[in-house]
Parts: sequence; C-alpha cells; structure tokens
Amino acid sequence: MGKEQLKDGMVVKSSGGRYGVVCIKDATDEKVIKFLYDPALLIEHGYVKESGYGDAIVPLENFDEQLQIWYTDPEDQQRYIAWSIVQVFELHDITQQLLDR
Repeated sequence: MGKEQLKDGMVVKSSGGRYGVVCIKDATDEKVIKFLYDPALLIEHGYVKESGYGDAIVPLENFDEQLQIWYTDPEDQQRYIAWSIVQVFELHDITQQLLDR
C-alpha cells in the first residue's frame, strides 16, 4: 500500500514492531501517524525519547511513497532505510482476523 492510499483511522505496524493510527485530520494534527505506547521508548516519568525514530507523532511527509523513512550515513553518504511501515490494517481487516480465530 502506498502513502496516498492511507485513510483516517487505519492501523499501521512499523518494521520495529510499533503500532500507530493514521490521522488525516483531527483537532490537534493533520497528516500524521500517531504511534501508540511502547515501553521500550520511555524514559523517566513517561516522556517519549526524541530520537527521530521513536517519536510518538510522525508526519506523513517524512515517509516516501512506499511508506519508508530514509537517512543518509554521514561517513559514506549512502542512503539507507531507517524504518518503514510493514503492515496496514483497516478496521474490517482486524475484525475479520478476530472472527477467524
């Protein structure tokens, strides 16, 4: 699935195993993915680390069309995939998986 096919409320899974919800527009944000709680990314008092990869809210503009985020290695100037969205679920997909169990 490409970035342009994302719809409000879709659930996504990152290559690192984090889950988030696509937010096309709500009261606070537009065109972002809001990632859910991940205890591995918390530091003192529940604040989320500001790593660039562990941010709780990631703008869709940070992703390419294949839902990947890239970085450039400063030593060799090569571009590498930092992480990506590996699965996208719609509510009816999740409901069907639960019913199939």
